[in-house]
Amino acid sequence: MKKILIILLVLISILLVLAWLNSRQQTNHEGILQITTPDGKMKNLQALPKKELQTITTSKGEMQVVAVSTLLKKNLNSDNWQNLIFYSSDGAQVQINRTELPLLYLSQITKNQENYLRLIIPSDSFSQRWLKKINRIALQ
Repeated sequence: MKKILIILLVLISILLVLAWLNSRQQTNHEGILQITTPDGKMKNLQALPKKELQTITTSKGEMQVVAVSTLLKKNLNSDNWQNLIFYSSDGAQVQINRTELPLLYLSQITKNQENYLRLIIPSDSFSQRWLKKINRIALQ
């Protein structure tokens, strides 16, 4: 009976570790960013446009960024939305009103051999709404 319990505990532990690893590796393999419109249409971006890069100064120093407004203008025809919801691969999200669109930027970060997108809001002095590992933007 003790052997069966030990085997069950080991199997459960293995399943939990595998589930955790699987959730950590979920990424958007079709591109670096997915944009979803209010009508459910999806657009996958393969890379941030290099010709749209600009340098901004934040509380964390100078950063190379692309304006979110530029990305949306170039990739969407829809203008019937009021909020943007940014989702990260680690499960975090932030909702931002359309009125703040001119203040939103995305930066491609390379850290510890990992590349990811980061939401930058220079007007947010404490960086509380800055979000790492952005993989999807939903418009509502």
